[in-house]
Amino acid sequence: MTALRMVHALLWVWFGLNFVGVRRLVSRETLLGIAGALFAGTTAIAIAYVAGWWRAAFLALPMLLYWCWNQRRHWLFHFRGAPPEIVVKYRNLFGGNITILRRQPGRVVPDAYHTILHVLLVADVVLTLLACSRMM
Repeated sequence: MTALRMVHALLWVWFGLNFVGVRRLVSRETLLGIAGALFAGTTAIAIAYVAGWWRAAFLALPMLLYWCWNQRRHWLFHFRGAPPEIVVKYRNLFGGNITILRRQPGRVVPDAYHTILHVLLVADVVLTLLACSRMM
């Protein structure tokens, strides 16, 4: 459970950068909308974990799975390629940001912020699934 708490805390902090904005890493976003709702949910789950209410993992799981599903396009467009208008849109939104992966023509390359966010998100999902299975 300690690993789940740590990974969830890292995800919360990293995602929080989205609402602060860090030059060449992530643009500042408003708390209104889906991202704000996900941040509120992540915050509530973090508070529950700190309070020792581990059953919150059952509430966290649908939110985390939805979040993964919502972010899937970054990777679909990376591995399968993307329509030219999507590549242009992505470059306009994230093209000035630092990347970990090499840019490739005709493909969307997730920036460093999203790459790290997705690694933390998947780790949180895996640890949440493990926690849920242990509590059943």
